[in-house]
Amino acid sequence: MDDLPNLKCFSLKCYRQINNYDEKILPLLHRMTYLEKLTLYLSIENRGRFIDNSHIQNEILLYMPRLHSLTFYISTYDDTDDLFRYVPNQDIQRIATNNGHQQCMANIIKYNSSRQAVCSIFSLPFVFNRLQNIGNIFPDTAFKYVTKLWVVDVMPFNHEFFIRISRSFPSLDKLHVTSSKLQLSCNMNAFLSDDSQSYLIAKYPHLTSPDVMNANVDCIEEFLNETKA
Repeated sequence: MDDLPNLKCFSLKCYRQINNYDEKILPLLHRMTYLEKLTLYLSIENRGRFIDNSHIQNEILLYMPRLHSLTFYISTYDDTDDLFRYVPNQDIQRIATNNGHQQCMANIIKYNSSRQAVCSIFSLPFVFNRLQNIGNIFPDTAFKYVTKLWVVDVMPFNHEFFIRISRSFPSLDKLHVTSSKLQLSCNMNAFLSDDSQSYLIAKYPHLTSPDVMNANVDCIEEFLNETKA
């Protein structure tokens, strides 16, 4: 199909999971050779492989030589019975557009459950107002525009995790927590240390809707215990 020479800016946000990225969305992006500004927010399922920094570079940026602004969040879900197929990790890199613009992005791999892995890749600074699929691993940066946050992980969340959430997401209005496992046993040495985060309070000044329906009792306690929230 022909290119789209009159299209300079394009934004596509889809908050539900889609399964036709390679068949519908990617061919459309390849036609946008004159694009200067691109915004994407996508959650993709049933793809069989993660969208990573290599895909961003070779399947998107390579086709847009005039692009100077790239803002994106893309999460890819992979259903697998192998809990060790992927190693949970995070990586922050810089990539360059064809006109020399430097883009910083984060790439996170984690497990939502023993049967589902997810890779989230997004541009930094993060400018969207919602963020899905953050787990125990996430960049040490401020997500100051995020008002809606979903946290889910196969590994348990502890009190220190919620301290990090309260600091990194200062504008939270809605917080959804999914966790099926209990927190790890308390480390008594942590309580004896003067600089322990166990004594710190996780403060959410704008939070009006905490959703803990799918959380274990430890996570619920984080919002009911006055010493923790």
